[in-house]
Amino acid sequence: MQHIEKWRETLIDPIKIKFPCGVKVVEVLSYPHAGNDVFICNIVYEGHKYLVVLKVERHCDANLRHEYKYLKLLNSDTYGNAPRVFSYGNIDDLIYIFIEYEEGDKLSTILSEIEDENKVRTSIEYMMKFGENLSKIHNLNLVNEIAVERKFQKIMNEEQSKTLGLGNVNKWLHENKPKDTSFCFIHGDHHYANILWKNMKIECTLDWELCGIGWREFDIAWSIILRPNQIFLKSQIEIDAFLKGYSKYNSFNINHFNYCMVLGYQYFFEIARKSKNEDYEMFIRSEINRFSKHILMS
Repeated sequence: MQHIEKWRETLIDPIKIKFPCGVKVVEVLSYPHAGNDVFICNIVYEGHKYLVVLKVERHCDANLRHEYKYLKLLNSDTYGNAPRVFSYGNIDDLIYIFIEYEEGDKLSTILSEIEDENKVRTSIEYMMKFGENLSKIHNLNLVNEIAVERKFQKIMNEEQSKTLGLGNVNKWLHENKPKDTSFCFIHGDHHYANILWKNMKIECTLDWELCGIGWREFDIAWSIILRPNQIFLKSQIEIDAFLKGYSKYNSFNINHFNYCMVLGYQYFFEIARKSKNEDYEMFIRSEINRFSKHILMS
C-alpha cells in the first residue's frame, strides 16, 4: 500500500467521529488523491479488525448512496471483482461509505516499471483482460436504473467549441450523432485508475458511483481515451487488443465507438489547453482527426 500524506483539509477527522454504523476508526494510514475525501484506515467493526477505504462525499457528482446499493448487489452477484462493502451512513449531513481495502496495483504503476521497448507488448496483454472486464460488466443484469448522464456525453456548446478552435468538431458531432444507441448496464467510470491488478489479473474494479443503464459505446470509449501523462493506450494496436477482449463476450457498433471517442476527446482537449500541455493537445488533435476520419482540425 502506498502511503500518501494528508494533502488537503478533509471535511471530517475519522478518528474523532462516532459513526452510527458502529465502525470505529483507530488509525488513518493514507489519504489517496480523489474528488471525495478518501482515507485508508484500520477499523474495528463488530469485534473484528479490518483494513478499509472510507469515502466521504465532497463533490457534486458523488453519489455514495448509489454506490453502496450497487456494491451490495455486486457482492451477491456472479461478477467477482467488486470490493466488499461494509456500510454507509450520514454524519453531519455528509454521506460516507466503508469498503474493504483491496491489494493491487494500477496499470500506470505496473507499466512505468517496464522498459520502453517492452511497454507496448506488455500493455497489449493487459488490454485484452481490461476489455474482457468491461464486457463482463456490460452483461450484468442488475436494477434497471438509468445512469446519470455526464457532461462528457454531451456535445460542447457552439460558443465554447469556437473559443477552443473546435468549430469543425462541433459541426461533425452534430451531423454524425447516432440516431439509435445501444444501452446496457455500464460502470460509468471504467478507466485504468479504477482497476487494481495482481499477477496480471484484475483483482478489483473500484468506484461504482456512476453505474446504471447507459450508453455501451461511450463506456467503452471512456476506458480507452488517453488521460494527461498516461504512458499506455497511445497506439492503435493497444486499442485493438482492448476491443478484441471486449468482443469475447459482447458486440458493439464501431461507428458509434468512433463517434464517442471524438465526443469524449473534445473535453480532454479543453483540459490540455487549460493546462498548456502542448504534446497532449497535439495527440488529441491527431486522435480526433483519426476517429472522425479527418475533420482536419486546424
